[in-house]
Amino acid sequence: MATEKTPEDYSPQLTEECKQALALLLSGLGDWAKSVALIGGLTPELLKAKASKPQEYVGTGDVDLVLNLEILANMEAYSTIEHVLLNKGFQPIKKGGKAWQWEFKAGTGTPIRIDFLADDGSEDGAKIISLPEHGELAVCNIPHSSIVFDHLEIATIEVQLPNDGGYIKVDIRYADIVGFTVLKTLAFRNRTEAKDAHDLIFSLENCGLSIPEIAGHFVTALGGRHSDVIRRALALLAESFADEKERGGYEKHGPVAAARFERL
Repeated sequence: MATEKTPEDYSPQLTEECKQALALLLSGLGDWAKSVALIGGLTPELLKAKASKPQEYVGTGDVDLVLNLEILANMEAYSTIEHVLLNKGFQPIKKGGKAWQWEFKAGTGTPIRIDFLADDGSEDGAKIISLPEHGELAVCNIPHSSIVFDHLEIATIEVQLPNDGGYIKVDIRYADIVGFTVLKTLAFRNRTEAKDAHDLIFSLENCGLSIPEIAGHFVTALGGRHSDVIRRALALLAESFADEKERGGYEKHGPVAAARFERL
């Protein structure tokens, strides 16, 4: 059984190296970069940029990217992504068949993992999707991850490319507070990892929005096409974190998991 991650597993340097690897990839994709969106651990680092006095984020050690499933069926797009990966020094992590996880060795020698995800419309999580028939790139199906394309923000960041490649500005499309909360809540309930609970709380507290403003975003989102999964995620969020008449929220497994990660 894998050991749970702790704050000591992360550092500002590691988070910066994740940004560098992401920038290296996006810089070679051209217009196809618009069909790639960030979810997962690097997202809170971007969400907090709009807060006036954000807390320090513990960081991340990998990059989770959702691909618009249509581009995998587009030979030009597929070939471009795979060519950039191989040409820029990313290596496939193969566990039989094609690779949905790729790795880049940072300047410090630390392996930075890039996970390629997609939403094929089914509830069959972790199913590997391989299109087209040739090539090495695959994606892992994450149900409802396509919500990010309707609930995203765009940040322009400047980072230094790996191996003294100079500084570059890239646009990163990443899940907004609605998209991130929905997907992270589903992830937490699926695997109950302590860092997921930490990231949820951190993002809600440090996204630069008040609780009424966040609620307003959810109310608007509930009128859109992802209303069913948003409603389900909010119910799971309340079940895992919220106060009830019989029990305080602090006693539930969500806050307890976050406290365990934060060593409180």
